Amino acid sequence: MQSLIFIATSPGDKSLLESGLMNLSKGLKYNPTLASFDDDLHTIQSSGIPSHLKTLFYRRLWTDHLLDPAPVPGVRDCLARHCPWETLLMTDMETPGSGRWIKIPVLVARNQSARVVWFIAGLISSASSDLLIPPWARKLMDTKFKENIRCAEQWVRHACPAVSDRRFVVFPLAVDSGMIQFTGGSAALALGLGMKSLVAGQPVSPDLIATGCLDDNGGITSVGCLDQKVNGALEEQFKCVLHPVQSAPSQALQAQSHRQMTFYGVSRFDMAWTLATLYSDQHASLLHDFTMALEDAGLFIDKMARFPGQWLGYQKSVVQALLADIFADMSLFSRFARTFSDMVREYSRHDTALALTELAPDAVPGKWPMAGLIWCTANLALFNHRGETSRARIWEQQGKAMAEHAITLDADLAVEFFNTLLVNAHNRFEFTTDLPGSLNRLLALLETRHTVMAASGCVIDQALGRLYGTLVQNTAFSGPRYIDATEVWSRKALQALGENSSPELEPEWMRQYSYLGTARLCAADMEGARACLFKYLEVENAGQIASKIPHFKPFQIKMLARFSAEDGIPVPDTLYTRLVVHVKKRIRIEHPWQLICFNLGRAALLRHDKKNARALFEQSLEICRDTTLGPTIGIMLLKPLAFLKDLVPAAEFNTEAGHWEAQAKTTAGQLNLSRFAFLFDRSFSSALQHVHRHHDDIFPYTYQ
Repeated sequence: MQSLIFIATSPGDKSLLESGLMNLSKGLKYNPTLASFDDDLHTIQSSGIPSHLKTLFYRRLWTDHLLDPAPVPGVRDCLARHCPWETLLMTDMETPGSGRWIKIPVLVARNQSARVVWFIAGLISSASSDLLIPPWARKLMDTKFKENIRCAEQWVRHACPAVSDRRFVVFPLAVDSGMIQFTGGSAALALGLGMKSLVAGQPVSPDLIATGCLDDNGGITSVGCLDQKVNGALEEQFKCVLHPVQSAPSQALQAQSHRQMTFYGVSRFDMAWTLATLYSDQHASLLHDFTMALEDAGLFIDKMARFPGQWLGYQKSVVQALLADIFADMSLFSRFARTFSDMVREYSRHDTALALTELAPDAVPGKWPMAGLIWCTANLALFNHRGETSRARIWEQQGKAMAEHAITLDADLAVEFFNTLLVNAHNRFEFTTDLPGSLNRLLALLETRHTVMAASGCVIDQALGRLYGTLVQNTAFSGPRYIDATEVWSRKALQALGENSSPELEPEWMRQYSYLGTARLCAADMEGARACLFKYLEVENAGQIASKIPHFKPFQIKMLARFSAEDGIPVPDTLYTRLVVHVKKRIRIEHPWQLICFNLGRAALLRHDKKNARALFEQSLEICRDTTLGPTIGIMLLKPLAFLKDLVPAAEFNTEAGHWEAQAKTTAGQLNLSRFAFLFDRSFSSALQHVHRHHDDIFPYTYQ
């Protein structure tokens, strides 16, 4: 402010004053003392500057006042004494003050050059919904320019009908020369983005500037003088230009400015809006890939795993159209299904995977059963992880229909589906040894194949071995009375996975000892269980365990903790102490740490170590209460709570009991209401007593 006053009161050229007043990239800084502010305005009035600059000065002050989210009290009245509000807008002062305002950079080309002119847009309450351009501003615009502003406004109203009771206001911060300064329609895109920002309450990136005409359907049409406009944007240090796809900067200019500027060609207003709200230096490269991918189905499949799910939602109609094309083409759909399946295996991609499922066609292409089964299997895994039981069942049914045919085409794909199907049932706490008929047929086929392969010297069948491993779990979950069947499936799994002969598959066949060891423990086969423990921990005897604890993986620690909690297996106090110290240092909010802490808590109770027992149960409870881990983990909060109830003062326990009960009932409803019916037919305190008495029945096998 003071520098502008200095220029205004100094003799000489006033071009710096004019350019400074028109530059809205930064707000004016002035003394907030009303007396000094009033003195500054008197100084401007008596400075002798031309009347058009004086008017520009006042309009700049009014503009800064509108844009200020917390204007200084009294400034408005002080300013009104020097320059009435009506000279800026033909409305009362109260209405604009209660509206929302935004500044919009617009590229204006003239005489082989271009500059940035700042426009101001507002959204105010009004009985009229007509676009308001003040009379003085209308004189600066040709007919086409005004028509394109109206086109932008009408398109925003079409996209956001909730603004029917409000009025848009648009005017430039420009010298009021009375002559036309703004021609053509290329400002429509920039002004439309600004107006939508007002409606949506979502800011547009300050590093971005746009140029483009709009048609009545939200299409972006070509503009002229784009190279000059890009140079104008570079001079004002903008980092990104949105331009019509039909109009691109020259290759020479792109090469010259590629380190300073990013260019996006856009054909639709909704795409421009997405880019304008998402652009940042960090996202520049990914946004470029996003815009390219939305134009090409093959490229979309290659890149889709990288795009945030929210971005796909922003371009809902475009993505839906792309997916419809993909689902209609065998080659594209096969690529898409396999890429999607890979995404689901990475939890960090689940947000994007979910968005794709929501936008994809409902009907699975039955004429391509292999790709269709991959798609069904991946969605079954996705909704299983999310704990959305009803939606998972839909994919189960669709997958079963696909699997009937796929078995004869690619048995390994069917194995992946049935593995996922059984795990999904286990995670809902549904356990049965009655296998679907199609799974029995698949097993017979795979076993015949394995026999033939083994006769030719190939003794390993990974797909069959993994399916056997899932069946080990399936029978063990069904209770200790099925231990013989569990033993049979376990032997078959170890053989098919090449125990001791396939180092690359060692994690697969070693995992079988974890399954079998816990099953034997539940069946009271202590010697057999101990043998599995030593094998899984890769030790020869109990004396070697303590020194190897720091090197154990979480699931090895889980198995060791489970053994430590068994009353019939003596565990040396030194081993118990080392295990507790190690776990307290390494705890993570993830599976299987809730079970590690729970079982170590039980081990602490066996030793009458109530302090550690309480701490470990509370840690287990904290992990179970993390909703990002899903309902299968969430329902396990009943486990530590059933034991904490006797370790925590009643008043302290009861303070949080309502929250715990609400989570338990919510997760039970997501999983298996019949299994957890005891939560609903008695008090929560009685339900926890029931869990304590029947813990091993409610949480069988590896969920113990």
